[in-house]
Amino acid sequence: MVTFHHTDASTPEESWLDAGVGQLPLLDARLLAGASRVVVLAAHPDDELLGCAALLAETERLGVDTVAILFTGGENSHPRSPTVTPEQLAELRAAEFEALSGALFPSARTVHPGLTDGRVAESPEAVRDALDAALAGCDAARAVVVSPRHDDGHPDHETLGEAALAAGRALGATVLEYPIWYWHWAGPEDARWRSWVRLPDPAGLDRDALWALYPTQTRPLSPAPGDEAIVQPDFLAHFLRGFETFEVTQTDRNEAAQAHRDEAALAHPDAARVFDQVHQDDDPWRTYTSAYEARKRATLIGLLKEARGGRVPGSDESELGRGAGADDGGSDGASADADRPYARAFEIGCSVGALTGDLTRISERVLAVDASAEALEQAQAKQGGRAGVEFRQMLVPESWPEGSFDLIVLSETGYYLTEADLRATFAKIAASASGGGAVVALCHWRGDIEGWPLDAAAVHRMARETWPGERVASHEDPDFLIDLFDIAGPSGR
Repeated sequence: MVTFHHTDASTPEESWLDAGVGQLPLLDARLLAGASRVVVLAAHPDDELLGCAALLAETERLGVDTVAILFTGGENSHPRSPTVTPEQLAELRAAEFEALSGALFPSARTVHPGLTDGRVAESPEAVRDALDAALAGCDAARAVVVSPRHDDGHPDHETLGEAALAAGRALGATVLEYPIWYWHWAGPEDARWRSWVRLPDPAGLDRDALWALYPTQTRPLSPAPGDEAIVQPDFLAHFLRGFETFEVTQTDRNEAAQAHRDEAALAHPDAARVFDQVHQDDDPWRTYTSAYEARKRATLIGLLKEARGGRVPGSDESELGRGAGADDGGSDGASADADRPYARAFEIGCSVGALTGDLTRISERVLAVDASAEALEQAQAKQGGRAGVEFRQMLVPESWPEGSFDLIVLSETGYYLTEADLRATFAKIAASASGGGAVVALCHWRGDIEGWPLDAAAVHRMARETWPGERVASHEDPDFLIDLFDIAGPSGR
């Protein structure tokens, strides 16, 4: 184990920055968004602020189930203090931790095993029991355990790091190790840091204000020798750099868990943020200008019209395929006829509204939803002037509209859902079919889908398994799949 003292000169922060620590790759945001639970291990009060304040702020923002385990009271941080006893210091530091947790991660559960500061290694069973209890009742393969590094140079830190890695190996949990004293005693020539990732501080994280909650560590307890501040300014500089670093460890067992985690990424309300970022660009998939998009929508609308019989208004591809902007004119709200055979359509995942515009040609009313407010703003601008169109922000299947529909469309959206959420979506679709039944339309690109739970083949296979006898039309283009199902309403026909 490395030997050092907190009063030793710390490696200059400029050395770390010049070496490129600020250019490390980013932590995959899906790791936290898809976690079943995040368990944070801290040996002493302030370890959580030193090593993972940004992470705790992010789990709080995401609403991820979080447990913070503070193993000791930090009572021996000033062993030669002539003014404060260890018992008194434990009380002071407990109050500091309480204030910090209330400010940074108020929704997390906190656990205090009450081990002795500096002697955590003497209680391996207590460490293991606390970690097991924190992980109980969750999908451990999707859990994230956050701990000090197993080679940080402090015996308490290293004990927790080793316990976290053992849990990761045993349960398939992902382990994020955070360095604390490493920045103090190591230098850029030590290559370990080059394989780590970083997590930027989220907006609003005020580290100076948070450090003001730990005066026993940042200020002298008194002018007397032995009461010096533990966190010296040159050491603290490593933790005011605007980001944190972690080593990510995922065992072989965790490969399956990673796939599950990727599936869960967009089941989380954070999907709105993900797609808001995508829609910073105007029409990111070029749905209004792409020949592929025009051909796909023309084929889909033609099949939907045939499913109910009749002519498609504007059925030449020059008009139909281009998503009919608001300036093209819209439905006058007349009653359903041969040209507009559907009464109420529900479009799941409308993006910027290109297909929505085409659906108004065959349905009197269209409710179009998307997780992204940015997407809906573009859709409203392009299609909001059309009669019978309503846009809503909604994350399916967690949220679902009221009422029934005789047309429900899932286009280029199914592969963003987990298998469980797609099945839940199908169940809600079935429950939302109008009394006379509904046509359910699925349309998806057949290309490789990287980083998402499913692909077109999987989505359509699941739909065919859900409604094995109700498929009324299919189209297998080299670029896309379309399936139409004519399903009965909840009470049957």
